[in-house]
Amino acid sequence: MPHVTIRSSAIRRVGVRFPNWITYHSGVIRGLLSYMRDHEQWLLEVPQDTTGERKEVRIDEHWDGDGLLLFRYSKQEASAFQRRGIKVVNLSAENVDGPFPSVVPDNVHGGREAARHLLASGLREFAYFGRSYEVGGRLQIRRYSEERAAGFADAIAEAGGKCRISHVLMPEVEEGGLIIAAELQKRILALLKNLPRPCGIFAADDLFASVIIEACQKGGADVPGEFAIVGFNNEELFCHTTAPPLSSVTYPGEAIGRRAASVLDRMLHGEDLGSQEWRVRVAGVAERESTNLLAVRAPLVAEAVRIIRERSPEYPLRVNELLESLKVSYSGLNKVFTDALGVTPKQEISRVRLEAFRRLLIETDWTTERIANHMKFESVEDARRFFRRACGMSASDYRKEHRRAWEAR
Repeated sequence: MPHVTIRSSAIRRVGVRFPNWITYHSGVIRGLLSYMRDHEQWLLEVPQDTTGERKEVRIDEHWDGDGLLLFRYSKQEASAFQRRGIKVVNLSAENVDGPFPSVVPDNVHGGREAARHLLASGLREFAYFGRSYEVGGRLQIRRYSEERAAGFADAIAEAGGKCRISHVLMPEVEEGGLIIAAELQKRILALLKNLPRPCGIFAADDLFASVIIEACQKGGADVPGEFAIVGFNNEELFCHTTAPPLSSVTYPGEAIGRRAASVLDRMLHGEDLGSQEWRVRVAGVAERESTNLLAVRAPLVAEAVRIIRERSPEYPLRVNELLESLKVSYSGLNKVFTDALGVTPKQEISRVRLEAFRRLLIETDWTTERIANHMKFESVEDARRFFRRACGMSASDYRKEHRRAWEAR
């Protein structure tokens, strides 16, 4: 077999930059790589610490290449990139008014998903916690936080619940640039004391949610018994280092990566997309103990739900297998389960499998056959029938409808 030489000069150079405080960017990279595998190979440049083993990649106004995917940029950088004809796709909701096209999560839909998750726990009182900043004597709230709060509050109102929205004023930074954590917790505690209990709380992101959980611990409030808390981004660093572990709205990283790569590819091939905006829907909430009110109200049901949510996404769990795991009879489980959730164990298994199916359709480009194999349906036809029966449309039509929704935003 002849040796094939790839000339690096013929490969487009594409840079990707996220702030170092973001830990959920790996999904975006996976989506970008997935797009490249199906289309054109690019030479990627991503700033990372290699302790000197590789030449440092620095992406600033002096960077020179073909295209960039950026989460936040300065006006100086934007002017420099435009001047040199570098194609840029913005990935931050804070920069959607800038000169470049944007691919960002649908924060309003994310807020609605957080509400849907908390409403399913039977709560009627809710609160949203975001941040505000004092800049030049005026209060400022991040766009993404306002969008998430709006989606959450609207969904709660539609369900007849009550929602309080608080954007906590962030303390001034002390010397060295560190937030005064004690003062921040004091402000959060003051707000928590005025909330009804039990109450479902949606936080602007996982970091802020973890701070709220710490404040609850300091104030002696039970999570999830008094406050059921959900974050946004599903960052494992924060979600698994809180006690209890944090439920979180998933950040659609792979879908954003593929969409952003597609937009950049179009620009690299001559399309002028101006400052168009694409909003990528989230697939739901990653459920953990911070919202598991059933553990407080009905321990047997909580254990049944844990087994269902752990096994059903990748296995067609049967009710008799669930009963065997719990060492109870059908009559012993069915009534308490239905009383707590309003559905039977079989219906909950179907719901969890449908959520997993939907998430794979939204977040990946897997074929229905691959999804059927992954979820261990008896056949691809069995998977298609299951989805059509539950959603009233085919899996392929569902995927197309969501992609049309992205294009329309």
